Amino acid sequence: METTNSNTKVSFWNKLQVPETNVDREYGFLFKVYNPKTDGIIFISTILLIPFLSLLIFRFAFGMNPAVQDASSWLPMANQAVAIISALVGGYILYNRNSKLFVKSGLLIFYSFLIIPFITAMIGMMIISVIPVFITVNEEGVSQLNNWGTLLGTWFQVIGQLIVVWMAFKYTTDLKSRVFETFKKNWKLLLVTVTVGILIMVGICLFGYQEIANQIGLEQSENQNSITDPLKDSSATFRGFYIFTLIVFTVLAAPIVEELACRHAIFAGVGNRAIAMLVSACYFGIMHVSSGDIENLLNYLIAGIILAATFSVARGNVTYSWLIHMGYNFIVLMLIVAK
Repeated sequence: METTNSNTKVSFWNKLQVPETNVDREYGFLFKVYNPKTDGIIFISTILLIPFLSLLIFRFAFGMNPAVQDASSWLPMANQAVAIISALVGGYILYNRNSKLFVKSGLLIFYSFLIIPFITAMIGMMIISVIPVFITVNEEGVSQLNNWGTLLGTWFQVIGQLIVVWMAFKYTTDLKSRVFETFKKNWKLLLVTVTVGILIMVGICLFGYQEIANQIGLEQSENQNSITDPLKDSSATFRGFYIFTLIVFTVLAAPIVEELACRHAIFAGVGNRAIAMLVSACYFGIMHVSSGDIENLLNYLIAGIILAATFSVARGNVTYSWLIHMGYNFIVLMLIVAK
């Protein structure tokens, strides 16, 4: 719930929210738990501004571009390292300022999301890379994971995401109760809101933006390519296992962990509702083009705006944006598979 002494501000946000329910009154989200002029600046600078500057430098100064085959493969990892280090510095400062608030407010979710799936994926890569059946040699004589190895590696990332979700529900104040009680008591409002949200996302992001992208000749994003390329495998058995993996990864695991990090944690850490909407959307967009294909930023930015707005309209209840995100991803995945 909004904690402010300004009746004008409360009235403004109340006009842009779903009706207040008992769930909101009992387990309301605190939009101003952190000071936006101190903690918020630290948080925004280290998770968004510095990583975005790094992305621009690596993209335009060093030529990091997934569309260019001879671009140095180490550039995306170096850019990711800068983003992680920057965020961890900010997290360290905020944790030392108030460790209990850091955990209970949900800020821990963001930093767990940043690190744990990355670590589990790296562990998976090290294990898989020493098993010959998962390795292939390309035309340049370089060893790399084959499609089966990539599929198995995805499951290590899923494990990391599920760990983050478990930590979020265990340590974040009222999060578990807010989500479960929403399903139990507010399912009608949830159903209507989520249905409308999915239709809006599909209309704008899937059809509207895609039509514009086709008209201007914009290629598919690297994030989408990484999903669609393995579907070209000639083995029907592999494609079946891969589609099942995609359902678990893109429909079940990724939406909830991304919403917990990009909505719940960011809105808590910024400390200002309006600014948090912008930061949340921008971070969501940048996160999906971190390999350097900035040309595709707009699509993810639009999706981020819709999901951030949903979180705000739903009074900080991540259940709504999570289910919209999940529904949208399911529709996109079904269209990809159908093709």
